[in-house]
Amino acid sequence: MPSSTLIKTSVLALLTVGATSAFGQLNLQGSVTGGFNGTSSTTYGGLSYTGSTFNVNTAGGFFGLGGNAGTINLNNLGSFSLSGTPTNYSSPATAFTLDVTFNVPTGIAGSNSTTYTAALQGDVTNSKSGGVYIQFDNSPRLFTYSNGAGSGSFTLSVNDLSLFPTQTTSVTGYGTGTFKPVPEPSSIAVIGMGLGGLLIRRRRRKTA
Repeated sequence: MPSSTLIKTSVLALLTVGATSAFGQLNLQGSVTGGFNGTSSTTYGGLSYTGSTFNVNTAGGFFGLGGNAGTINLNNLGSFSLSGTPTNYSSPATAFTLDVTFNVPTGIAGSNSTTYTAALQGDVTNSKSGGVYIQFDNSPRLFTYSNGAGSGSFTLSVNDLSLFPTQTTSVTGYGTGTFKPVPEPSSIAVIGMGLGGLLIRRRRRKTA
């Protein structure tokens, strides 16, 4: 194979690997739990919370968590149900903590295990409409990871929500993610051939 062809092949391989890294699909799996006022209690007054599990992939570097609420939640951040029980959620002040655990991707920085918990704290207050408004800290949490398959980072933000009596609503969120896969051995070999051809060509020019 001519050295020029090898060079072109190696450049094409490099571009292919770069494109795969930029647009690699990231899989996110985990579970969500929560509790009121710094405890593990999932009920306060007429408001109750049900946890969730999720298994989603990024598309174009974006993912959403907003599955419909149910007795068994999937692909959301859990759900709240509000009954008609008279409860003042503003006095005394009421807080709720959302705990998100990521099982996939593995190798998340900041922990020696394969899971990482993000505590997202919000306030539950009585709204003027007679319902409840749950205001989360909307600032995104940033996670970085590295494992045998690749490396990258992702973010997670949680949305606010409001409920009326007898209503059940899911907790939703969104984020961005990147995945840079480890190059396959075949790709590395092609790149090596191209670079080797380049060196041979340069040596021939010097001796000519």
